[in-house]
Amino acid sequence: MKKVLHSILILSQLFSISLYAKEAKWHNLKKINSYKSDDYHLREDVIALEIRTYNDIDNYKKPAYIPVSIYSKPLNSIDKKLVKYFHDASPDFSRKGDIRKVPDLKGDKTRAFMLKKDHVVYRMNEISDVVYALGEIDRPAEAYLVWWINSKYSGIKDIKKWKSANSPVVKSSKYRQTSQGYEMIIKYVISREYDKNNEFCIDSQNFTDKIIVDKNGQIVYFKQLNKSKMKTECSAICILPPPPAVVPKK
Repeated sequence: MKKVLHSILILSQLFSISLYAKEAKWHNLKKINSYKSDDYHLREDVIALEIRTYNDIDNYKKPAYIPVSIYSKPLNSIDKKLVKYFHDASPDFSRKGDIRKVPDLKGDKTRAFMLKKDHVVYRMNEISDVVYALGEIDRPAEAYLVWWINSKYSGIKDIKKWKSANSPVVKSSKYRQTSQGYEMIIKYVISREYDKNNEFCIDSQNFTDKIIVDKNGQIVYFKQLNKSKMKTECSAICILPPPPAVVPKK
């Protein structure tokens, strides 16, 4: 009996070592708009999922851009009228939303749209709605999308004293699959521009965050791993003299 228990213990340890080795392998993530439909796995009853951002340039009538567009089957295999119906769906701004809120362009409003197999289009305002459409988070693109729509940047707290700031720009990102879910390391920079004493200045600060997204689409771990000192670069504002007056010929 002792030999059997000893053998089981050894096998368990070997399995743990093997699992750890598998979890320890890191892979690079892409930019959010670089992922294709094949990189996702939507719920079985969902045909399409899109995330669209609107702004006040045209009074929020049409999407300014569509950063995420996912289809469960080739677009040319879906009825054209159904696709048009989906694309023409208008957002619901009567309810507040929490999808993708970042420091700059605070007038932007981001909403999600889901087309189901019963040909019903759902206008979605909440992060939980997007997570529902994704189903179980079993792809790295899905985990990255969950982080992205949550706008989880620890550095936002560090730059609270800034009157304005640009959206965080991701410099590098990687992931590995663990027993808890997808673990991601995101490195990004937050910056701002302003005029000071006839100079144009740029403040920037680098941050590194660790995030774990579980299979249910919940962020179960979030921590700032590192931050740099703020860097300031200024240059003199060049004021050009007015052009010489043109004297008309007599």
